[in-house]
Amino acid sequence: MRVAVISDIHSNYYAFKAVVNHAISQNVNCFIFLGDYVSDLANPLKTMDLLYDLQSKYLTYCLRGNRERYMIEYDETKVGFNYGSETGSLLYTYDNLRSKDISFFKSLKMYDIIEIDGVKIEIAHASKDNDRYNFDNNSSKINDIFKQMTTNYLLTGHCHKQYSNTYLNKTIINPGSVGVPQDRNWFSKYAILDIEDGNVTHTFYKVSYDIEKTIYSQFSSNLMNYSKYWSIGILYDIITGDNWVLNLLENVYIKSKKPTENDWYISAKELGMKFTEKELLEITFKYKVLSMKKILVIGCPGSGKSTFSRKLSKVLNMPVYHLDNMNWNADKTTVPKIVFIERLQETMQKDCWIIDGNYNSTMEMRFKECDTVFFLEYSLETCLDGVMQRKGKFREDMPWIEEEIDEEFIQFIKEFNIVSKPKILEIINRYQDKNLYVFKTREDADEFLNKI
Repeated sequence: MRVAVISDIHSNYYAFKAVVNHAISQNVNCFIFLGDYVSDLANPLKTMDLLYDLQSKYLTYCLRGNRERYMIEYDETKVGFNYGSETGSLLYTYDNLRSKDISFFKSLKMYDIIEIDGVKIEIAHASKDNDRYNFDNNSSKINDIFKQMTTNYLLTGHCHKQYSNTYLNKTIINPGSVGVPQDRNWFSKYAILDIEDGNVTHTFYKVSYDIEKTIYSQFSSNLMNYSKYWSIGILYDIITGDNWVLNLLENVYIKSKKPTENDWYISAKELGMKFTEKELLEITFKYKVLSMKKILVIGCPGSGKSTFSRKLSKVLNMPVYHLDNMNWNADKTTVPKIVFIERLQETMQKDCWIIDGNYNSTMEMRFKECDTVFFLEYSLETCLDGVMQRKGKFREDMPWIEEEIDEEFIQFIKEFNIVSKPKILEIINRYQDKNLYVFKTREDADEFLNKI
């Protein structure tokens, strides 16, 4: 049984959808949800509808988190949520839920013991008896959790950090947060369990998603009118993977026990927060670039992969490695395949790199190791022109100067979109966790480089 473990979505529908698509591509046949489906971000309805759709198609186990408890309590009392940055985000969430969503929350437990293929597993949003008990891998509180465990496995969320810890044959697994990760990068996090013959193994995943759409939604929805500065703080959390909201809370309550909206504004300004959609998108671009450590540049011959890679190398101050230099000798013979593979593996073991080239036989190997992919998907005419332009010129990415372009190579380029491109797209589809940039023209690529 392959089981996707998902927690802390917080209405980040676009992150949730990306994680679900990735999990399905990994052939999971069961989903475990650890709560906090809603609040903080702009799309509670879309989030719930996707959850219900999964329930109709897959075996699912669902818990409630503290955010669902807040919704239940407000539904019963209509006390505690008000416009303004303190609780306005919760009010927005409640106003954008349906009665069936509240009923669903009421049907859920915050802790349970389930059995999958003969293996008993404890599941909790936080701890067994407290949906806000905050602990992570570095907390002394984790020792108390181990003592409470009655099975060998506990799945827990709430702290928004991805980790596992094993002590005396007991294992705690936190899949991290889908919607608001707080482990210093912007990727969505989840885990997959493989359960077979009584054995449980887990794999952690981080998934790239369209964070820009989440930001657009935050500004285009009515959420900002309910809770402006809290909502801005949450965007900083998802962009940076750091806990800006906690810093904002601490700063605002230093000023007043009953802070006004102006106190929230001043506190946010003191932390250096920006408040417009344009500024937040610019910060997002910066952090996405900073997260790039292992980069692939692929595309049809003649598209300018090597030129783009060298320019990117200068901007990011990262080394670039050309596959052609690894594979070819100066006399136009190739090195033995085992030598090429050894050179490639040695390169991929480095802390950061830009690798330029296609080489379909090793592309999947490189996709497994990279975090970012640039696909130069240019027209046939552009690529043919690019090949002709480099004739007779010295190139850093090849150990000889091309004086003539043979017809077989030209034919390979002409057939690239039919023969090679579908294979590339298939691999891209399998590795949806990668940060993908697709450029259709040289101008698109130059614009990206200039923006950095």
